[in-house]
Amino acid sequence: MSIKELEITDQNVQSTYVQSQPDRLTGTAQQNKAVFDALPQLIIQRFNLLLEALAGEGAAGEIPVWPIEGVTAENVQQALEAIQQNLTAYINKIKAATGAAEVGVSAISGMQAQNVQKALEELRKAIDDSVSGIIPGGSITTDMLADDVISILDSKADKTQPLEQEISFKSGWSNAATSTYYKTQDGSCTVNCSVNGTGVPNENLIASLPAGFRPKKTVCRAAHVYGDSGRGIAEAQILENGDIIIYSAFAFNYVSFGATFLVQN
Repeated sequence: MSIKELEITDQNVQSTYVQSQPDRLTGTAQQNKAVFDALPQLIIQRFNLLLEALAGEGAAGEIPVWPIEGVTAENVQQALEAIQQNLTAYINKIKAATGAAEVGVSAISGMQAQNVQKALEELRKAIDDSVSGIIPGGSITTDMLADDVISILDSKADKTQPLEQEISFKSGWSNAATSTYYKTQDGSCTVNCSVNGTGVPNENLIASLPAGFRPKKTVCRAAHVYGDSGRGIAEAQILENGDIIIYSAFAFNYVSFGATFLVQN
């Protein structure tokens, strides 16, 4: 039975309504009760059949719809099919080579595009114009970089180790172990000194650093000394003229120290 056929008509009501029966019922008690239950039973029966029909296949084809923009349909089934067709067609347009031109965009400040394709084209042109205005040719060359920038890049690229040089000692002093000095790219000099000699309890000039490896101002470091009187601490000074001097409170025959400092310009 279709949904339309489940309608309760006036005729159905009149035939089951109690008022349609004689004023005096002459049937059995069961028959008389049935007279009063006829209309409610009809309503229950039709309602259950309606639920069954709505859940059945094809029910959507019997339910009418109001007009929908862009959809031609007389019932729910037709409306759903039309919407599905429209959606499939739209997806196919987007997947096509020109699909971006079919997708609209909201207004974007500084752009006139009304679809994704035009928006991307305008954005690409804006980037190209910007790059061309700042970087002629659209690429960077060494001629475009400032000299100081090139120098920085060159210095960062140069990772060679500094060259160690042996300290040349004054007469009476000699290496106890290899004593060296070297300068790094950042303009600092490192001195490592381990020397044998005859030290007096006073000022002892043991070596001189060459120009380019001398400190901006006198550098003072603690030094380790020992001799016949035992071990102790002395002061090592590297002067602005490069002289390396050991100041000790007692005589000694060995001294060692290390120092790192910024060199003169």
